[in-house]
Amino acid sequence: MLHAVIDMGSNSVRLMVFDVTVLKEGSLDIKTIWNKKIMAGLISYVEDGRLTQAGIDRAVNALDRHMEAASSMNLTTISVFATAILRNIENSKEALEQIQRKAHVKIDLLSAKDEAHLGYRGCQNQVGPGRGVLVDMGGGSTEISTTSDGSEIDSTSLTFGSLNLYLGYVSDILPTRGEQEKIRAFVTKEIEKAELFDDEPYPKMLALGGSARASVKLANALSGDTDVNSATREQLEGIISNLAIDYKGTLNMILKTCPDRVHTVVPGLVAITTLMDMVNAIEVNVTKHGLREGYLIERVLMRK
Repeated sequence: MLHAVIDMGSNSVRLMVFDVTVLKEGSLDIKTIWNKKIMAGLISYVEDGRLTQAGIDRAVNALDRHMEAASSMNLTTISVFATAILRNIENSKEALEQIQRKAHVKIDLLSAKDEAHLGYRGCQNQVGPGRGVLVDMGGGSTEISTTSDGSEIDSTSLTFGSLNLYLGYVSDILPTRGEQEKIRAFVTKEIEKAELFDDEPYPKMLALGGSARASVKLANALSGDTDVNSATREQLEGIISNLAIDYKGTLNMILKTCPDRVHTVVPGLVAITTLMDMVNAIEVNVTKHGLREGYLIERVLMRK
């Protein structure tokens, strides 16, 4: 059976279609057969804490395009959810109602806690033994969960992401050293306020989301390891150091490796390395699975 999920995020609006088969032992075989994103940049349409009419119209346009694409598929279900972009604005109810009415869809607005949990649920089988941290950095929020031997222990949602860090702190394309330090100080303060971590190290970090994938992809491009889904803290911090030494060369590498994230990859990278330093994580592994798969499992398949 084919199930579609549309994820309305702060930076992109993504349509994914999954082919789901229930195996004999009752487990699920989930294959992604369609994955299309529209870089709507909705967070850039937030002014004085409110999503502007232009932003609402842009969201409707993105949903219309995805719904048109989905209409040609033989879908069993199609679900739409939104995260921080609608959750953290002052006119949340008004914007949600208008988008639903104009796009003719029902939108499930996830709470911060639900977003963190569903991200964990989507990649649960990749969470290994021992103490670990799961981080999902989007454009407008970052969800962090602590794990122990594969189980979720605690979670929090922080109101920063790679795109709003860029919009709030960066004056040009890439952040200067001073702007990086401001990002680092802000991220440190927000993480400390969450009181999620104890004094013991969390050596294993699993990351999902475009910011983490772009960071690891960039680190591996610089080292020549193009087929690896992990990077050490040293590798990631090396990108930031290299930026100060060779700005143009680093910019060119970003443009070759992740051009759609040229503005956000370094702010996201600074935030990720800050977190790694705070929890003493040596390496970060990235996964393609996460929030959308978790939503499919718990909000669609388990409710049938």
